[in-house]
Amino acid sequence: MANSLYSYNEFITKHCLALDASDNELYEIAKAMAGNKASADDITANLDFSRVQLRRIFSRGDLTKHGRFYNGWWQSVPSMYRQHITIDGYKTSEVDYSNMSLRIVYALQGIERDIHDDLYDIGLDSWIGGDDPRRKLIKVFINALMNDEQGNYKLKKSELSLLGLTHNELLALVLKAHAPIADQLTAGIGMQATYLDSQIAELVIKTMQAEEIAVLPIHDSFIVRTGYQRWLEVVMEEAFKAVTGGLVSTDADGSRLSRHFGLTKGQFSVEEERFAKDPSEGIVVGSALDFQMLFKETVMKKYLGYWELWRTKSLNS
Repeated sequence: MANSLYSYNEFITKHCLALDASDNELYEIAKAMAGNKASADDITANLDFSRVQLRRIFSRGDLTKHGRFYNGWWQSVPSMYRQHITIDGYKTSEVDYSNMSLRIVYALQGIERDIHDDLYDIGLDSWIGGDDPRRKLIKVFINALMNDEQGNYKLKKSELSLLGLTHNELLALVLKAHAPIADQLTAGIGMQATYLDSQIAELVIKTMQAEEIAVLPIHDSFIVRTGYQRWLEVVMEEAFKAVTGGLVSTDADGSRLSRHFGLTKGQFSVEEERFAKDPSEGIVVGSALDFQMLFKETVMKKYLGYWELWRTKSLNS
């Protein structure tokens, strides 16, 4: 594991990881990462592009518990801004596993679930799937349950109110929906499941690295140059099967244009629907271009430029 990590850390230094953002947008991202602190020094310190060397963190002195990859600056970027991350100046896509932790538990028990099942659907009324605002709370609760060996974890009262349930009602619905693995969910299987997802991540990284393709891990999702998105999806699904013996599906978020900066996932979906209905929405009219901004020197353009200069010198030396 150490050799694999060292190899990746050496490999990633050959690539330029940046953001397609103006200086003002860069500041907005840093401010969001800092929790909107008032001090400019505190804000800018949170976006440190030198943090590209990953480390793995294990738990309880055991190399078979936890083990996820940490420390990459891109992991701290809020999800609404991650679609502006670039690799070597190219736009990127993010691909993540669907319902990963639960699917690992099912796979460990040798139980097959349809890859299209939403495992966070516990039978609440008027459920609308992935866009249901209650889904995130259920996901948080289930993941906490898997790691809460003492049985003390509870959602906040306001969160339970949004679900329209008491803690005991929520727990009962979760265990009923996942009756085949209910005993595992309350037995502290979280650390083992997290270790397996870290092993899956390691396999994805190594497979893509062997193809000279840089991927940026964010626990159960990965960022890659947009042109390699479909290949990454295949590699991720095969890695999951190789480690757990089970099947899984993946979801992808594509890159965004500058005009989409700051849009939530829901807002961007509206933009995508508009484009699907009328493809002319995506046509850029020359008269509408802001040439001053297009050619304006920014921190990120300088950063990319210096890297391209370094790469050229390295190739010629």
